[in-house]
Amino acid sequence: MKARRRELANFFLIAFLWMWLISLPRVLAAYGVLQLPELVSMLMGYLAVFGPEVSAFILTRRAEGKAGAKALWKRGWSFDCRKKWLLPALLLMTRKSSRWRSSRSPKPSKC
Repeated sequence: MKARRRELANFFLIAFLWMWLISLPRVLAAYGVLQLPELVSMLMGYLAVFGPEVSAFILTRRAEGKAGAKALWKRGWSFDCRKKWLLPALLLMTRKSSRWRSSRSPKPSKC
């Protein structure tokens, strides 16, 4: 039981560290402490959300070795699911994508 709690704590610790270490320059740029090109900031934002995946791979590799990490990778790319879940997933992805594009459009200036 204690080992299981430690694994869970390590998972969250690695995931949060990954996210915040990558997001820290973006936060500093938002406060004007650091200059960061927009493209770099956007790429860092995309990388930051992969904290749980990175954490899972690190802990799986440590617990089960290379074979376990490889099995996790294959399972992540497996699309064996019920077909009824494909449509909601695709609709949610396109909705999120269109919302991101509309928020990036330039705002009209006030005269």
